[in-house]
This record gives sequence, C-alpha cells and structure tokens, in this order.
Amino acid sequence: MCSGITAVDIQRLNYLPSLVVSRILLYLPWQDKLSVVETLPSWEPHLCYPTSWSELQYTREQGTVQQFIQCLQKYGKYISAVCIDVRYDSGFQLQAINQILNNVATFCPHLQHVKLWDIHWDDDVMRAFGDILENCTQLRDISLRQPVLWGSVDHHSCLLAMLARPEHSEKVRELMLGGVSLDGRDRPLQSLSQFSQLRVLRVRREELSDVLLMHLSTNSLERLTLFQDTDYLGALTYSPGLWQHVLAQKPNFCVGLVLYNLTILRTMFSAQVPLITIVLVDLSTSLTKGILDTIAHNYHKTLETFVCAKDSTKDYTELNDRRLPASLIDLVHKCTRLHTLVYGFAISSATVLLIASERKLSQFVISADQLSLEIDGEQLENREPDFTNWLVTNKSSVSSLETEVSYQFGYDWTVANDEIISDLVNDYWHF
Repeated sequence: MCSGITAVDIQRLNYLPSLVVSRILLYLPWQDKLSVVETLPSWEPHLCYPTSWSELQYTREQGTVQQFIQCLQKYGKYISAVCIDVRYDSGFQLQAINQILNNVATFCPHLQHVKLWDIHWDDDVMRAFGDILENCTQLRDISLRQPVLWGSVDHHSCLLAMLARPEHSEKVRELMLGGVSLDGRDRPLQSLSQFSQLRVLRVRREELSDVLLMHLSTNSLERLTLFQDTDYLGALTYSPGLWQHVLAQKPNFCVGLVLYNLTILRTMFSAQVPLITIVLVDLSTSLTKGILDTIAHNYHKTLETFVCAKDSTKDYTELNDRRLPASLIDLVHKCTRLHTLVYGFAISSATVLLIASERKLSQFVISADQLSLEIDGEQLENREPDFTNWLVTNKSSVSSLETEVSYQFGYDWTVANDEIISDLVNDYWHF
C-alpha cells in the first residue's frame, strides 16, 4: 500500500468514475501506472484502454529494461506513441535496445508515433526498426535523433534507404543527424528529398545543397540546424538570396548554427539567415569583437540563444580579445529576442551585472572558475554616479553578485560549475 494512503482512501478511489481514472492514469509515467494498479487492482482494467496512455517514454532514469518490456508485452496494443531516449548511456547495451524495438514491433500494432533519440545503433537494431516500419501499419510520425544511417556489415541494413521508401518517406517528421550519422557515402544526402513531410532537420552543411534545401523548405521543412565539425570552405549559411526565397514562402522558418572546433570567420555569418540559435564549442581560434559585432548586427531581430563555451575535458584556446566584454554586452542589448546566454570563458562580475541590467534572460550561465570579481575602467566611463556605485557595490563578491542578478532577473540565479556547463554544452551540441 502506498505510504500515506488509508484503507478508506483506497475504497473511495475504487469507486471513482471510469473517465476520471483514465484521466489520472493518462498523466502518469508508465512505471507509476504499474505501481498504482498494483495498489489499486480495480484500476488495472482501465490500462486496457488507449485513453489511459499518452506517450510511452523510456529514459535512463525510468525503471529497468525488463520492466519496460513487460509493460510493452501487456499493454502494447493500447499504446500509440513510444519514445526511447537513453542519451548514449555507455551502460545501456545494444542488446537492450534491440529487445525493446523487437517488442515494440511485436506488441504495438496500433503505434502511430515513434521517437528514437540518441540510442546505440548496429545492424540488428536497424533490422528491428525495419520490423517496426513493416509491422506497425498505422505509423505516421517518425522522429530520429543521432541515428546511424548505414549498417557496418549488412548492405541491406541502410536506415536511410528504409526510410526513403515510398510507403515510409512521408512518415519522417524529424531527423536530427550528427557526426555519428554521416560517413560521407552520399554527399549531399539526396535521399532527403524523399521526405516531403520532414519538419525538423539537423545536418552538416555539405550534406545539404542549395537545391535540396529549397526543395525541403518548399515542402514541409520549418526548422533547420546546421552543424559543422570539419572545416568547410563554401558559404556556411548559404546565400542571402536563397533565404529571401525561403522566407517568402515560410516567414517563420528558423535556423540553428552549431560550430565545433573550427576556425571561425565573420564571413560564416551572412545576413538574411533567420538564425535563432548559435552554438560555438571548442573554438580553435579566438572569438573576436568583429565576429560578435557581426552576429549582433545580422541577427538582432532573430537571435534567441547564444552559447559560447568549451569542453572542460579538452585543451582549449582562451579568448584574448579584451574588447569582448563590451561586445557581449552590446549583443545582449541589440538582440531583442535573446533569452538564453551560456558563456564559458573568462568574464568579470561587472560585465555580468551590465548584462543583467540590459535584458532579463530566462537562462544565463557563466562558469564560477572563469569569473573574476573586478571592473574595467572603461565600464565606468559616461556612467551616472548612482549606476557606478551600484556596479562597484555588487561586483565585490560572488554572493552579492548572485543576489543582485537574481533581483534583476526575478528568479534565483547562481554561477555554475564546469560540470553543469559541460552538460549544457553537450545538450546544445546535440540539439
């Protein structure tokens, strides 16, 4: 019996209307559903109705693989949506993924939506996913993040070929590719042209030609993330003319740009791109004032998220341009839609305060190890005495800084450790 629930409570719960019971069960995670019906056996029949199930989601934190498989075997026929998200957990074996997918293919005949996010792939997993495509005839919505597109041994285990078949191509709605997904066998990825209902795409720049982007945006594509982890000599963000054409058809089209361990140049950030997210990780050369100024100028109407950080486990290049603090403040001031700023390099407490005074950010992350309690003389120039006193008073300790920034933002704000920043960088690198 659940702690705190009396026999009288259970008796009352047993007589709740069916509609109420189904509604309660609908909003519970699968492992809680199973626990509830163990305590309240009279509720168990309600799990045999589709109205008691929303998306069946398995993550690293939710139960064991065997429990999840038992849930699929018992209730799979009532489930229409499944999401598997294990974020490349090194302890999560390929055999477990294969078992889960085989059971989805066998016991979920009414499956309509499937999401496979950051799972391990091999030829067996590809074949198990192929069984889902064949057996689940009502499937109409497929979302894949970081899939491996080509099998290592079996030539027929080609995920891209399976998805591009006429009977499946219109089901692909989200395809978030990463470095692990692409091995250069098909460049650009012409098979993408088959996905007429594709709404969200993440891909390397060289995998997506101008013609292919035009084709996809003419159909259903609404959001594109370009990631680059190898040097690219062409126009990284395409031409302004192409974006004028895309935006004429889809004014709300949006783009994210993720650059990893690259030499960055101002020319990479061309105008007209409806860029809402910029992620710069492990830059091999210094970020400069000129680049920040270009970003602020070109994307002041669109930019919502700006991430500039490093992988704490690797060697990195420090940012040495002393003009960066002023440019970072200027970027926050000019980009009127900016709500997220992650900055993992050296920053002064005065710069933090000036950023907080410019805009109420919903997420502002800086590294405690990179924070210096100081003020630049230039930051005091042309300031009112009261404002200068405010800066000097609140920049003197981490505690006073956190208190004042919390007041400016309207929520509890603290500086972050390197582990938090590393996790954030990893999330944004794969977003």
